[in-house]
Amino acid sequence: MPIRVASGDPRDQTYWMAQKYRELVEWANNNGAFIHPSCEFHAVPGGGGTMSVKNDGQAVEPHSIFLRMPYCLSLSYFNAISAGKEGSHYVPRSKPLPAAFLQSTADHDTIGAIFLVQQYLLGSESFWHPYIQVLPQPDDSSQPAIPLLWNDEDIAWLQGTHLEETVNNRTKDLKRRWREAIEALKQAGWDVSCYTIKLFLWADFCFTSRQFPSVALAGDSASLRPEYRPLFEDGISSEDGPRILLPLVDGINHVQEAPTDWHYDKEGLAVAKSFEIKPGEEICYPYDKAGERLNNTVLLRDFGFIIPNNEACEATLTFPFDPTVAMHPSHSIFSLESTVDECYSGAEFAYVALVSVRSPSRDPRGPLQPAHEVPALSHFHPQLVSMVSFRVANLLERVALREDPTKLPTERLKKATVKYLVRHMQKMLQTMTEQSSLLRAPRNERQRRAHAYRLEQEEILREILTKIKENS
Repeated sequence: MPIRVASGDPRDQTYWMAQKYRELVEWANNNGAFIHPSCEFHAVPGGGGTMSVKNDGQAVEPHSIFLRMPYCLSLSYFNAISAGKEGSHYVPRSKPLPAAFLQSTADHDTIGAIFLVQQYLLGSESFWHPYIQVLPQPDDSSQPAIPLLWNDEDIAWLQGTHLEETVNNRTKDLKRRWREAIEALKQAGWDVSCYTIKLFLWADFCFTSRQFPSVALAGDSASLRPEYRPLFEDGISSEDGPRILLPLVDGINHVQEAPTDWHYDKEGLAVAKSFEIKPGEEICYPYDKAGERLNNTVLLRDFGFIIPNNEACEATLTFPFDPTVAMHPSHSIFSLESTVDECYSGAEFAYVALVSVRSPSRDPRGPLQPAHEVPALSHFHPQLVSMVSFRVANLLERVALREDPTKLPTERLKKATVKYLVRHMQKMLQTMTEQSSLLRAPRNERQRRAHAYRLEQEEILREILTKIKENS
């Protein structure tokens, strides 16, 4: 059995997690999974698990498949709505959710989250129980989780940052979606007494932090009814497909530098490396791409951790205005390209990219617009510069901007655009530093990570403001 038990002491939390991983691996193997004989899953102290090559095993040769997960183990919206052909595994494997509820909303993410809550509440009766029990549990406050699940004391450490705004907005949105789902389930006669907002937020967290795009099931698209197959075609937006949970595969840890080969075989999603993996080495895969690194705002928001000295050394600004109010067609972030080839594309990532600025000294990629005619504006996303310039332009300048929204026609407008952005950063920095002075020493891992994050954000803002002053 490819599982390592770190301790034989039943009082050790790692011991119990190891037992759960043993059950997960056995369940996966019984349903057709393949794990390279030299590899093993094992629990780690503090919860969770990882995959590595056994210390006494043989090295895994380059391009050798070390894990193959059969598509029948995936959990998603496709299961909730029975999207498979007759005899397919894309079925609920339990009492289906009411048809009236499934037809009441076009929100596939809400349906997927409610389905995961249902499977959690079924306990050992759920087909996916061996998988669900190794997920971060709703009542486990020892896990850092993502800010969406933090309490008020922990959230206080994000005050003044972009994430405070983002978490508040997302929490409001999820509560609204939960209320609508519960009302639809009630009207359909479903017992919703255990379908709490806490469980709904937990389910969304599981999908957000562990999801794969629907393209991960591309090798098995023939098992779905014909109307769903276009979701796997090239050029389809990543937001137009459901979020997929892939047991075992999502148990592999993430790092920035971990080139990985994905094979969408008929037998399942297979994973390999182009290099040799030596005995004792942990197996990881990337959460982003070289040259397209995720900054710490995205990492903390969606995964609950940050990377010290992140290659993507960026501060993410709060929004200086309502970004959904477009003053020019090019200002709509929903016009940005987003395809299944970009696993982390989508509106939320476009929002972050729009208001992120890079550290002049620590981000190796350099400024966003190195050739901009106004050096002070080289630090900002071109779309943000254009959006700000429209808001500070006079009528004649605005006429010129409508002809070419990327070119600032007058010196007055250039100075006004810089002044607007500088004032916004100064105000944001002031708010953050004032709040920092009120905070005590971090008391848990969530607060420590938030503290490190806000220090990084403050430092980058100061650096950019200094740079702009030098160029003015």
